[in-house]
Amino acid sequence: MVIYVGLSHLVDGHHAHRLGVGGDRWVELDRALDPGAHLARASFGSARSCRRARRRVPSGAQMRQGASVHGRRRSRRPAATHVDLDPALEALDADALRRFIRAHAAALDDELRAVLADALLEHAARHGAGYGPKTPGAEAVREAEGFAAAARRLGYADPNAVDHHLRAATTAFLARDYAAARHIFEALLRPIAAADVDLGEQELVDEVLGVSVHDCAARWVASVYVTSPPADRADNVLEALNAVDAVAPMAEPLAAMERVVLDPLPGLADFLPRWSALLQREAASGPRWHERSRLREAVMRAEGTAGLARLARTSKCPEDARAWCTAVAAEGNWAAVLRVNDEAVALVESPHDRGDFHDAAALAARELGRPDFAARLETAWRVAPTLPRLLRWLLVDGPDPANVAKRAESARGGVPAERRTAPGAPRRARR
Repeated sequence: MVIYVGLSHLVDGHHAHRLGVGGDRWVELDRALDPGAHLARASFGSARSCRRARRRVPSGAQMRQGASVHGRRRSRRPAATHVDLDPALEALDADALRRFIRAHAAALDDELRAVLADALLEHAARHGAGYGPKTPGAEAVREAEGFAAAARRLGYADPNAVDHHLRAATTAFLARDYAAARHIFEALLRPIAAADVDLGEQELVDEVLGVSVHDCAARWVASVYVTSPPADRADNVLEALNAVDAVAPMAEPLAAMERVVLDPLPGLADFLPRWSALLQREAASGPRWHERSRLREAVMRAEGTAGLARLARTSKCPEDARAWCTAVAAEGNWAAVLRVNDEAVALVESPHDRGDFHDAAALAARELGRPDFAARLETAWRVAPTLPRLLRWLLVDGPDPANVAKRAESARGGVPAERRTAPGAPRRARR
């Protein structure tokens, strides 16, 4: 069996190690910069579908007739994933497409129809010529605040009713009635995030609700931004972020707000210096990860890569150095990538982090055609030994047996004597 090893490369802020077995089977091990990213990507089934099923528990009469206790099941007809829809869409004019949507939207179940309606309203508000939904206005604000007050007293709120009020807030937001949207979002999201109101389910809030709590939180923060006086804007935005942090943390709030607003954020150039200064003070008071992430976003917006360089050199924080190197890599200048990663090695103390920067520097050396490419691979392995790093170095000149054996002997010589095992010798059993 022959093992081919490719060099670690930087893709969207990630180091990917590719191992090929026999040349025909490839496995990509994606080690994210954020150690929690793998947990965020893991999927164990649809909790929302399970929760929706529990809501559709049949009546006693239905159960006596043999109905499933999990309620109505959706059709198991195979999805037409092989069909290219683009030619069919191109063949329809605007009127025919409208008729099709009107006819088939009515056949969807409540959950799917609500998802379609939410997406359609937002898309029309962004791209429709002269379209804007009618704001629900002050009446919706009074209803939402009264509902939230009652929910606080009871300690419970029906998720369907919460969905209704959050959709009203979204409609106000899309109608650019940011004051009404701010009041409704705050009335509901603040007590939910503070766990003052129970939604009656055991899942995450975003799984219980039919709307996206992250989108609603971003719209709330954006509403706070737009409606706050410039002098108070930074403090108000940070307070809203902290209030909703338990259910919808935002590591990059500027990007989150820009994703949901219909127009450019007003006064952003004047806001950034105040925002950066406030986050600097907050980051100095505690080690919470999202505060430094927010600071890096603000510094990058205001000062570019030079600001990230200053931040990394001052803090010597591995994540600050990583953000700096990633931003430089996005510019595509391999000489600069080599330089900043070499500097980052000297800034951090952890062998794990230093190994990552050595990896990126080795990649830049390869792209530049430098003769020290193999030496840099060896350095990365010796600083932070891992199997992928060892294999990359052993096979840097290809699967030549003589070169591999020579490097393997050199690698074995760097292993402490007590950890070596002679060929054919029995391994000591673990206790």
